[in-house]
Amino acid sequence: MRCATSTIALPAAAPNTDPTLSATGPELVMGKQVASHRARVIAVTTKRVLFADDDGTHGTLIAIDPTSGAASTLYKTTDRIDEGSCDAAATTCVLALSTPSEARNMFSGKDKSRAIVLAGTTTTPVPIEQPKMVTLSPDGRWVAASGKTDVVAWNRTTKKTVTAHVGDDFSRVYRWTPSNGHMVAQVERSTYSPEVHRSFTWDVDGAGKLVDSKDVPPEDDDAAAPASPGGTRRADFSDGKLVVTPLRSGTPRTLAFHPSDAKFVHPGCCAWLDERYLAIKTKEGFGFIDTDAMKVHYVARPTNGDEGQDVHVAPGMQIAVVRRGDGMYLATIQLPK
Repeated sequence: MRCATSTIALPAAAPNTDPTLSATGPELVMGKQVASHRARVIAVTTKRVLFADDDGTHGTLIAIDPTSGAASTLYKTTDRIDEGSCDAAATTCVLALSTPSEARNMFSGKDKSRAIVLAGTTTTPVPIEQPKMVTLSPDGRWVAASGKTDVVAWNRTTKKTVTAHVGDDFSRVYRWTPSNGHMVAQVERSTYSPEVHRSFTWDVDGAGKLVDSKDVPPEDDDAAAPASPGGTRRADFSDGKLVVTPLRSGTPRTLAFHPSDAKFVHPGCCAWLDERYLAIKTKEGFGFIDTDAMKVHYVARPTNGDEGQDVHVAPGMQIAVVRRGDGMYLATIQLPK
């Protein structure tokens, strides 16, 4: 005989019960719907938003003007557009495409995949075999893609290819950082396994050697612990904590995340949005880390009718794109007074 069981739902964390949370912070002001719920965000800037969509027969790259909401088609293919990445201005992008071996909505190891660079209306094939997790450096020179054991980078200008052997684990380039005229990639391994998560720096313009970030002195490890866009602060994530260090003067401060959030923070988790705020995504939803107050303010929590809600904020904290259950919406950011 089976015994009946019941589950008691725990209340969501709130500022009055969790000292790491704030009741005030930047808020999303929702605007017009600009894409379907099937669309995927490729890039968000203050001047251009790019989506990849699929109508069942074609994959389409769509550009949205954030001011007017006007849409235009940049690229259309009978292949699927699986993912994409763009330069800082979102004018040049790399797209990962795949040709289905079965039904269009079914993904298989037999699918043929490739990548292209789209610059204006010109497309260029990327010479990386079966590319996955494609990304483009902010200056548009380097394309990186992941395999099972190697990460490969291809220089669009010199046609040079460099390879880094990461190991028999999931790996990807998750950030690019300019350093002394070189482009340095930040590589992570085993994102979904905190026990073996490793972070590496990779100077693709230099010797191409993969360096474990733990072996790099903190003062030199700008790729693993990047400074804010204006260079006033630095954020170090490790062991469920954030250490914010003023780069000109002042004393480092530490935020110890709630245990339910701590497993989501590690080097590369949380991007600077301006000199004060970082973005954070956890099971609680999307939030802003206020490095003045050293607290988190969630603005988009999952609900029963909106499980797919997600937020992408443009650098500079002016506009955002919000995914809800019924589609993609433009939004503006209202900063606290």
